[in-house]
Amino acid sequence: MIKELGVMKRHTLAVLTSSVLMLMVILPAAISAQSNAVYRLQGNEEFVYGRIGLNDDGSQRFTFLVVRTPNPDKTIYRREDESYVGVRSIGRGGSMSVDRDVQDFDRYDYFIVFNGNKLGPFDRFKEVKHDNPNVADWISPGGQGLTFSAVEGQHYRLYANSRPQTSYWSYSQTPLVAEAPGKVAFVVQFDRNNWHLRENHRLIKQEYAGIWNLEYSADGSKLMYVGAPERTNERHVYINHERVGGPYTSVLPYVTGFVDNTNTPYFVGSTSSGQEVVVGTRRVNLPRNIRNIGRVYSDSGRLAFSGQDGDRRFSYLYTVSNNTLLEREGRLVGRGLIIANNRAYLNIIESNDNRTLIDQNNNVVFSMPLRELHDTLSSVRADASPTGDIYITYRRADGQGVVLKNGNPYEPAGSDFSRLIHISFNPVTGLPQIGLDISTDDSGNVRRIIHNDKAFDTVGEMDNFERYSVFPPEGPAYWIRRRIHAHRDWRWTVFRENEQVSEEFHHLFALTVSNDGTRFAALVSDDPDADIRDYYSTNRSMHTPVTLMVDGRLINGRFGAPVWSPRDGRFLALTQDGRNIIIRRL
Repeated sequence: MIKELGVMKRHTLAVLTSSVLMLMVILPAAISAQSNAVYRLQGNEEFVYGRIGLNDDGSQRFTFLVVRTPNPDKTIYRREDESYVGVRSIGRGGSMSVDRDVQDFDRYDYFIVFNGNKLGPFDRFKEVKHDNPNVADWISPGGQGLTFSAVEGQHYRLYANSRPQTSYWSYSQTPLVAEAPGKVAFVVQFDRNNWHLRENHRLIKQEYAGIWNLEYSADGSKLMYVGAPERTNERHVYINHERVGGPYTSVLPYVTGFVDNTNTPYFVGSTSSGQEVVVGTRRVNLPRNIRNIGRVYSDSGRLAFSGQDGDRRFSYLYTVSNNTLLEREGRLVGRGLIIANNRAYLNIIESNDNRTLIDQNNNVVFSMPLRELHDTLSSVRADASPTGDIYITYRRADGQGVVLKNGNPYEPAGSDFSRLIHISFNPVTGLPQIGLDISTDDSGNVRRIIHNDKAFDTVGEMDNFERYSVFPPEGPAYWIRRRIHAHRDWRWTVFRENEQVSEEFHHLFALTVSNDGTRFAALVSDDPDADIRDYYSTNRSMHTPVTLMVDGRLINGRFGAPVWSPRDGRFLALTQDGRNIIIRRL
């Protein structure tokens, strides 16, 4: 355990009061001429959620807000296990029935306003597979299309490219969806051997035994999928609804796609005589009868995959542009393909159990015998920075962690840590952003955080490192500490490295900082009874009033999540101004 941190300076903050939530009055429905107004509340609508998305250059990508109106007498339908609990199989059932224990937050009609376009009313809405509550991931890269699953009474409705596509009755019918600019394709299973495919609402395939692996190419010109017209063990690969491969006994989901987000398709098909790898219109000439090809990694015009010949395993690096195939005995593990400065690396376990990293010329960059690794944590992780530096992380047999940079000990990491929690790279400098667990007991509350080659140790629970830490391109790192006062009495605090820069709150989320790290903003709530984990667009979360905090100071009013605008040099947030929802600069 590192020695206890010294007394931290605390900033005096205003106390949360009921004045945080602004009272609404009824005004005419016409929207204000104010240039930054994105919506005008109508009737008894209430603003309960808001996000602004920005492009890398700081220009506006999207606005997403939620308003709701009371509907106390509505009938609510619900399936079991409705909350977010992680990825769930599309094959599970779950038709909805009348909810006999309706919560207050469900007695509303909810409306989404996306880029000024109003959708709804909905009872509730989630990501298509119900496993990702972050709305920023529901939006297309260009910021024009929104895809989600809405509950309307007793049925679900798929929305894609911001438009309703199809209704379905149970969770087991959750559609497969693919999108491209101006295009939407989706697959719905209506019965055991009755799968339908539609593109732009036009019925393309029907009464298929199965349709899988739906995906558009980078520019949207090609739609790829796997279909079984009659039997699931006779599958074909289709490009723009024309057969290009098959019949195969199987074409697995993780071995099909487009090379590095291009228009060149690849897939692996199994036949009675073996497996074949196809890239574009070319069959890759494998040197032996390889079976059991695993996941295919695609990056920068290369494909990496493993296969098996009897008891021997081999890894391959296929370069699409010149049709060359590198072979190495061993199997891919972890992040199997790493690209840095247009150089490729394969992370493999060799036949002698060495954990080895080789480059695109089959040269060994790093190799570690299994006996020198911890017996239960024997993985070796390899990462490459944008500048081409290779970082290797592993745990020695004695339990101590090691981080190597280009083969040499990375000094800021030290050796008194047990495991790697997080590694990413500064998009400006290429320097590492690392989280290490250095706890000496099972609490897991002591972290070493490395940002731009500067290391500091922290004490305090973080729960989810990626969610509760922020690395600005320049300046100090931020993190959120959880302190447990009693059962269900948890408090959250913002730290700038080891300086406490906010008071404690029962809930604190949507932390964002300026590029230079001098300013920070977040949403907070001091409702001890609220059961929310983050600023999500779920009914329960949106029911809890939140307050905007900027640089440790609470701002009166009703706000959505803050975002730092490099163009404005200020934070932006959706807020209510009278009856208008506007973008405010702070």
